Formats: sequence, C-alpha cells, structure tokens
Amino acid sequence: MKSAETQLEAIISMSNLGRYEIVRLALKQIEIMMKKEECKKLTQTELINKALSNVITKQ
Repeated sequence: MKSAETQLEAIISMSNLGRYEIVRLALKQIEIMMKKEECKKLTQTELINKALSNVITKQ
C-alpha cells in the first residue's frame, strides 16, 4: 500500500491538476474503462494505476 501512495504522490506533484481533480477524473476514467472488455481482466490496482496514468498524460 505504501508504494501506491508514494506513486500517487509523485503523479500529483508532476501534474498541474489538484489532488481532488485528479481523483475525480480518475474515477470517471475507471467508469469508462470498466465498460471495455480488455479492462475487465485488470485487478483493481492495475485499473487505478492505468486510470491515473491516463489522467496525468491526458489520454
């Protein structure tokens, strides 16, 4: 868990977005991703990491 928190802090610090804005956008991204067949196989951790990455890189 500590590693995920450290990774999240690093992502937030590199972003121009605020912490809550990143979380809000990541939740929306997860909702969209869950509808895709290839994302249904991902673990929760993988899904969160992918969503955060997508938000930060603006994909």
